[in-house]
Amino acid sequence: MRFATIGTNFITDRLILNGRKVAGFELAAVYSRTEERAREYAAKQGVRKIYISLDDLANDPDIDAVYIGSPTYCHAGQAIQMLNAGKHVLCEKPICSNLQELTQMYEAAERNHVVLLEAMRPWYCPGFRYVEELLPKIGPIHHATFFMCQYSSRYNKFKAGIVENAFIRELSNGGLMDVGCYAVAALAKLFGEPKEVKSLLRIIPGSIDSHGAMLAGYDDMIGEVVYSKVSGDHIANVIQGEYATVSISPIGSFDHVEVFWRDLDKVWFSGQISGQKEILDFPTVDYAMNYEVEEFLAICAGEKSVEEYKAGSFAAMKMMDEIRRQGGYSFPADDWD
Repeated sequence: MRFATIGTNFITDRLILNGRKVAGFELAAVYSRTEERAREYAAKQGVRKIYISLDDLANDPDIDAVYIGSPTYCHAGQAIQMLNAGKHVLCEKPICSNLQELTQMYEAAERNHVVLLEAMRPWYCPGFRYVEELLPKIGPIHHATFFMCQYSSRYNKFKAGIVENAFIRELSNGGLMDVGCYAVAALAKLFGEPKEVKSLLRIIPGSIDSHGAMLAGYDDMIGEVVYSKVSGDHIANVIQGEYATVSISPIGSFDHVEVFWRDLDKVWFSGQISGQKEILDFPTVDYAMNYEVEEFLAICAGEKSVEEYKAGSFAAMKMMDEIRRQGGYSFPADDWD
């Protein structure tokens, strides 16, 4: 499949690096707003074709799919243009600014019979898939806690008066959209849409949301999300079932999973030893973006369905909209009553 990329930053570098590990991926062209940057990036990636016009990219019949790695506020408009041109779209996380945009994006995908997929990296990693398969075995689940707290490399510059894109609200940026989305997406994909959401967030005056927390209420389970761009965490993520507790780290790739089985008279799960602690490692390299490329190609080929990922994107975006709504943190793209 012949790909073009939108975006020339480090995340696009990582996607190309990982994509080239996957059979069927071909980087055919790159897009940038300026010819100088487009040529520079094309030379770096070893391709000849460049675009400085999104119209030219959309109208090129030799491009089958587009990876969008631009700032979040650009995602919806760029994706819809490419989808309307009949191109499949792999869109970097978070997939867009709000639920309204997400709905419009999937309407465009369905109308044009093409694939739209959110590049939410952990969803596609082997450790995440293992946890998905494990959940029915650990009994009724009552609590899940996911952390994504990462001290921003740009925060010191911000405090010194140098404001980079990551600290500009108008670009649909902030702690929730940049890092918190990983924790919200894990909750959404594993457990679906909650019945209620209660949240708090804190806003840097004149800038983005710096950190926050959310409680999500399900029938018999409480989900918890904690995120920050101004502090770090070294805490495992935890899912608590009646038969076992699952510890996961890190939230961005689910590389390490520990399962602590309770003593229930040795009646649960043939082959398990009472009180056994299982340790499972799923080492990923180069940011593990090859898994999302593999899944995207399989969906585009009709070998798999996009529906479970679409549902995850919608559940996560609804939660993120509600977190921001309750915290009074809006974007220009929002159209809230």
